[in-house]
Amino acid sequence: MKGRKQAKNQEPILSREDKIRLFGLDFGEGLEWTSWEPGGEYSKQLFIKNVVMKTQRIRYKLPQSKYFGLAFPETIVLSPGMSYAITVTFRPIELNEYEDSIPFVCDGGEFNLSIKALLPRLDIQAPSSVDLGFCAVGEPITQRFSITNTGGVIFQYTWSIPSPFSLTPTTGSLPPKNQAFFEVKF
Repeated sequence: MKGRKQAKNQEPILSREDKIRLFGLDFGEGLEWTSWEPGGEYSKQLFIKNVVMKTQRIRYKLPQSKYFGLAFPETIVLSPGMSYAITVTFRPIELNEYEDSIPFVCDGGEFNLSIKALLPRLDIQAPSSVDLGFCAVGEPITQRFSITNTGGVIFQYTWSIPSPFSLTPTTGSLPPKNQAFFEVKF
């Protein structure tokens, strides 16, 4: 895939529910980095919890790519209900998306846990239409609506609305994780 640094491992990536059901271990959904710059070093904790009533032995292997690092693999012994944290470090060298996995071997079998670093994306939540309802001839009507930037980049906007409608504000920017209110008039 162009623009993405990806390593391939043999075992499938299972959902969180499948790992719990098949292996009695809760790893969460994997690890994902969304705010990073090339040349930096970013660490996250991967928590493993034994959710069955028997002691489990878990071993992991290092990811194939050089961009994700872990401590040298060791056997982890987890008693029922206990958790263990593994530090995973991401070291990007280019502004690309990175994807790899950590292979795990436990008493119940083998599987991979997804690790990835994604580039920020624009994601806007807005109504598909604005209904002004009924109005008398020659009477103005106003309706408010909002747009939410749920993505990771600034949303720059400029509205061009044909007459007899108007929209305010007509230009602006909406930072990530923020909401803006607009007013449409007829």
